[in-house]
Amino acid sequence: MNKENSFKKRKNLIIVISIIIFLLIFVLIFRQPITLLLNSYEWEASKLQSSANNSKWSCLACSDNGKFVIATIYGGYIYISYDDGKEWIENSNFGKKYWISATCSSSGKYIYLIEEGGFLYRSSSYGKRFEPITSTGIRLFKSITTSNDGRVVYAAVSGEYGGYIYKSKDYGENFEELKNSGIKRWKNIQTSKDGRVLVAISEDGYFVYSKDGGSESLSIKISADDTVLTDVSLIDDGKLAVISESTGYLYLFDIYLDKMKKLNETKDNWSCVYISSRTKRIIATDLHNYIYISNSLDNENILWEKKSYDSLSYIKDLCCSEDLSLIYLIEENGYIAYSNDFSNNFVKLQNVGIRYFRGVDCSADGCTVTAVISYDSIYISTDYAKSWKRNDNLEMNDWSSIKLSSDGKNQIATVEDGYVYISFDNGENFKSILYPGKWISSACSGDFSVIYLADMSGKIYRYSPFADKEKIQQLYEEKSKYWRCVDCSRDGFWAIGGCVMDYFTIYSNYGYSYEEKTYPGKMYFKDAALSADGKVMTIIEFGGHIYTSYDYGKSWKKRYLYDRKYWSSICMSNDGKILGACEYGGYIYFSNDRGKTWVRQESAGKRNWSSICCSDNGNIFYAVAYGNNNVWIGKRK
Repeated sequence: MNKENSFKKRKNLIIVISIIIFLLIFVLIFRQPITLLLNSYEWEASKLQSSANNSKWSCLACSDNGKFVIATIYGGYIYISYDDGKEWIENSNFGKKYWISATCSSSGKYIYLIEEGGFLYRSSSYGKRFEPITSTGIRLFKSITTSNDGRVVYAAVSGEYGGYIYKSKDYGENFEELKNSGIKRWKNIQTSKDGRVLVAISEDGYFVYSKDGGSESLSIKISADDTVLTDVSLIDDGKLAVISESTGYLYLFDIYLDKMKKLNETKDNWSCVYISSRTKRIIATDLHNYIYISNSLDNENILWEKKSYDSLSYIKDLCCSEDLSLIYLIEENGYIAYSNDFSNNFVKLQNVGIRYFRGVDCSADGCTVTAVISYDSIYISTDYAKSWKRNDNLEMNDWSSIKLSSDGKNQIATVEDGYVYISFDNGENFKSILYPGKWISSACSGDFSVIYLADMSGKIYRYSPFADKEKIQQLYEEKSKYWRCVDCSRDGFWAIGGCVMDYFTIYSNYGYSYEEKTYPGKMYFKDAALSADGKVMTIIEFGGHIYTSYDYGKSWKKRYLYDRKYWSSICMSNDGKILGACEYGGYIYFSNDRGKTWVRQESAGKRNWSSICCSDNGNIFYAVAYGNNNVWIGKRK
């Protein structure tokens, strides 16, 4: 009897242990399937190189609050930051140029630049688009400044045959030549916030000022022959100006009293200076990389706080927010640096020129790859992402998506607040089509005969580029939706569109028939993908799950049940067996069983992934991320 009880106890124990082991295996597989499945792809980065760091920075300007900053490289590109200098976008639309002066309005909306020996350039869109100002012709412009609202612009010409200052009262549309003061070699020019007071320094030591917008001017010789004036800064109301001198002094000049006073009794190698209207303080830098901050503008009782700046180069220029809480500086041959604690600490920026990839797509064989970058351009590679070519003929737009025909020859690109662009010559030339809209996503058939376009605040459209008439048709919907994505089968017969609602729509018969799929709750369907025949469909939820269908969208299954992720993009092979998905602020995932189980791609790293695509056979994946200079390539082992 005891033996029988002992056997039963052992049997029960074995059953319990077996159940526990089974449950552990079940949890490991379904809770974290990525840890048990083998990683079957190797990932490497194809870098779109930025030439910004350790560069010859030439000029710097910022908005009054310091949120918007623009910097240029001498013999390089324009760089813009919209977030206190933390991240920078490279603008290479005009190619590399020898930028020598920059200024912007108080808000940063209007920007004016000088190309050495070339044109003036203007932007009225916070640096998203620039255009040359041709009305002045090509002159030896040296320095430029603008009023608070960007309406009044002064540009100084330097040279043996120059010496004139040009003024515009209409945002740079037209310029007039001011009365010649006799100065030939201007160095720097500044204006008051209302554009009425004008001050300038020359290379031969003169300080020139005007109280009436340049109609009449007076000049004072400050520097001797053995030294030069290096910088000038004007207080907002135009009453006071500060001038710096190499191997000399700092001077405070009262414009309306016509009085000049020294601010220091010891000579120094001053490089740049800034006067703050709000705090009534002065910031000055020298060639020994010291930063001096005054306690006031009262030269009788002025005190200076001296701080060191660590650099192998010297400080070339600085700009500041009105309250001095944000200070930016550029090194002659080095970095951009910023301080957000009143110059107590400076951060040297290593990420200047990062790119905000929005979309990527490739040809059927994976050889041709294109990527779109927000407020930049379209980049194309025809050698499996080994080398890249930027399309310099396109304006800086908020590019949102790019799709290719099977052979890569035909391409369709969308702009979130703009036009749709189409190319029939491997991306060499694009032309705009349709009307401006919030175009957020696109899809095309393999032969490019059928194109689907999603308007973020309107409808989904079908576009037929090779049709003789009725090229564009709105798909039949009862109401407009906040669309976020669209994709279609290889022949364009099937399509799926997702929106920021609790449903998505399945289209058949080239969009003439449709069916809504509703899910309870507030959903945000971010991207979709279809197999070549449309039988396998998948759609992802930003902040949710992956959904798959194997019967042309009739029935759906929720995948990745236990972890909600910020899925940003998904793609699949022609046969619908191999899928790739990426998450914002996470990883890339791979499935080779039609989305049932997933492998996390550790080697690609944790990033703000924005888009992913793959070749028809699923052997090659391409992925891009926000704030990264790389196109990532995943190849089957």
